[in-house]
Amino acid sequence: MCSQTVTLFKRGREKPQTVAERVQKHRKKHTNVSKNNFVSRKDAANMNIQQRIHKDQYDKNRKDSLTDVEFPPKPADFKRLHGITKRFCEQIAPSNFIEAGCAVCGQLTLLSELTPLSEINIHLDILFQEGISRKERNNQSQPIEDVLGPIIDTRCGNICDSCFKTVSKGKIPLISLANGLWLGEVPDELQNLGYAEKLLIARVRHNRCVVRVKSGMHKMTANVITFANPTAKIYHTLPPPTSDLDEVLAFIYTGPCKPTLDDYKRTPLLVRRNKVGRALEWLKLNHEDYADINISYENLAEYPEHGPPVIVDYRPSCGNKASEAMASNDNDEEEGTTSGQCPFTVQGLTGDDLENKPWKTLIAIVLKHLTDGKRVMVAGHDEKPQSLFNNPRLYPQMFPWLFPYGKGSIGQDRHKKLISTMTHKRLLLMYHDKRFQTDPDFPLIALNHEQIQSGTTGGYLLVKKKEFQQITDRILNLDLHVLAALTK
Repeated sequence: MCSQTVTLFKRGREKPQTVAERVQKHRKKHTNVSKNNFVSRKDAANMNIQQRIHKDQYDKNRKDSLTDVEFPPKPADFKRLHGITKRFCEQIAPSNFIEAGCAVCGQLTLLSELTPLSEINIHLDILFQEGISRKERNNQSQPIEDVLGPIIDTRCGNICDSCFKTVSKGKIPLISLANGLWLGEVPDELQNLGYAEKLLIARVRHNRCVVRVKSGMHKMTANVITFANPTAKIYHTLPPPTSDLDEVLAFIYTGPCKPTLDDYKRTPLLVRRNKVGRALEWLKLNHEDYADINISYENLAEYPEHGPPVIVDYRPSCGNKASEAMASNDNDEEEGTTSGQCPFTVQGLTGDDLENKPWKTLIAIVLKHLTDGKRVMVAGHDEKPQSLFNNPRLYPQMFPWLFPYGKGSIGQDRHKKLISTMTHKRLLLMYHDKRFQTDPDFPLIALNHEQIQSGTTGGYLLVKKKEFQQITDRILNLDLHVLAALTK
């Protein structure tokens, strides 16, 4: 502090009342006294005297309290510092923010709300259910069997308070794995699949994708823009031929120079034929919806292992910084990684002008959207949602790497009026191994489907109105010549 400066603190005076305020206060006081007809003038005078005494005593106490204030205050003593430190340590304790999975429901739960199974005396006999789980098979000769024991996730050694209370009463928790929510552990054959490899093993094709890889002088990054298919395409032979992949996948590469073989190895579109073959063989043995699938090793041999399986559209570019990802104070010239697999994100592009357009036209629209540096990237949906309703086998066939055994599907009959599709998707996003959280496609597709179902349900309720018959009669009796003239 500068030695030439002196700071003085003075106690301020109260703001004096104006004449109007004193008159109003006086009238209010006498009005309150006159409202009681049973109060005499003598009692009113005594009340007025008592009020003045209380006011004088209040002013005196207030003056004394202001006088007794010590400024600047003394430093906090050891007892107060100890209390502050103790409460701070309690609030940042790991049990208040670290989560772990519950063995009964599989949900991520705070450690403070979990109890080790080894420390409680509880019987899990109520969780023995048939047809909910499936044991892994290694060859075709092994029988299809359920997992032995109660339907729990053996990787979790704790139970949450909610499941503990319900199981203690001899009931199955609503969101327990034994209530049709068992998923099973993801095997090694379905782990670490690339983006293109997932497209080859999915039996239901849910989206068409445009992949753009942006390369700078040193770093590389990528993003995927998806369009919803008008109708879901179901494959009986996997992987599909490379010609079919051209209809759902496009690759755009931007950078200062054309991509090399080393650049292709870092993109998310490489196809490891052995990896895809092992994944399909495992799914045919263990997944409910892949038992009748035909594995075409001839189609698999068509896919190159050292480059993308589709034609690369190269566009020269000076940098790889995306305008929609830049901050106002961002001075970094490049984004991404200098080595290893390049990071990528999945986004959706939608609009009324994109409906029912050919695939090549959509690719051109995306390319123009990217080159113009536009920022609008939102989750869209398609106008034909019929296949999304009453189809519990949809998600296990779209995401076999998330539902490895085909179990735990969304929209089961046993969950009707008990667990909605939105609630089920929330439970999946909170699954303890975070497979649904880290998948680039599942959150976007799940949100799109909820939008579709919400809009279609609103339209269904609309046609149930009493005026439906009248509206249909008016529409059917319209003069087509008048409509043609209006259109012209």
